[in-house]
Amino acid sequence: MNSKTKFFLLAIITGITGIIYTFFDYKFLKNSLKLSLGLQHNSHIMLGTLALIIAIVAFAKFILFLKNRE
Repeated sequence: MNSKTKFFLLAIITGITGIIYTFFDYKFLKNSLKLSLGLQHNSHIMLGTLALIIAIVAFAKFILFLKNRE
């Protein structure tokens, strides 16, 4: 697997995780998805924000790979 694919997959996976932990209701995470991890609601928002930041950086790196190829 090349670096471009790795950064693209990292952006997709962390983006989805970040969206789930940042924007979904805590009760939904705890009761339906069983993704509470034993943390408080504020901690979930912090983890989601961190995952979204990682996704944005990985997506930017993916875009740079595409531009350098041309």
